[in-house]
Amino acid sequence: ALAVAERPVQLFLPTDREQIISPGLMMRMIRTLEFTALCAAFMLALTISSCTSHMKYVERYKFSEDYIWKAEDTIELVMDIRDNKAPYLFELTFRCASGFPYERMLLRVEEISPDNRSARRDVEILVRNPDGSLNGEKGFDIIDLTTTLTDKKEYPLHGAYYYRIYPAMGIEEVPLVMEVGLQLSRQE
Repeated sequence: ALAVAERPVQLFLPTDREQIISPGLMMRMIRTLEFTALCAAFMLALTISSCTSHMKYVERYKFSEDYIWKAEDTIELVMDIRDNKAPYLFELTFRCASGFPYERMLLRVEEISPDNRSARRDVEILVRNPDGSLNGEKGFDIIDLTTTLTDKKEYPLHGAYYYRIYPAMGIEEVPLVMEVGLQLSRQE
């Protein structure tokens, strides 16, 4: 046989300082808390979406640790355009080391649309001013430069747009290049 210890049952009776909350008041408090939590969740979602909705597409190519871009090396980036209702701000990003030896970086950018139409443009990125100072955002020994290709880029078709980027410096190797990229963002 199993022995069960019996404990006396205590009844809770409110004292003068404690009050019993009526079921109606309890339900109002729960609804208020639920509404407050819902509002907080909505505000958080709105904040997150407003911070990320402006930048639509970003593609980057990072060079290997030798940071040399050879003349025969072509970078290919793909932008899969799904939203073409409004124009984009279209920018090229370029990251190099602060010891980059040239005043300018010359690039050729070729765009191939989903229907195989091709367009090419030459891009000049001013890395150094005539006095030798560096342009762009500086961080330790890294320089980040952004060049606007067009402020109203329109994509007539949905689909994959291929971008081929290659150096147009007229030399065999361009040293201290770390990253090249493209980014599209909505106009405000």
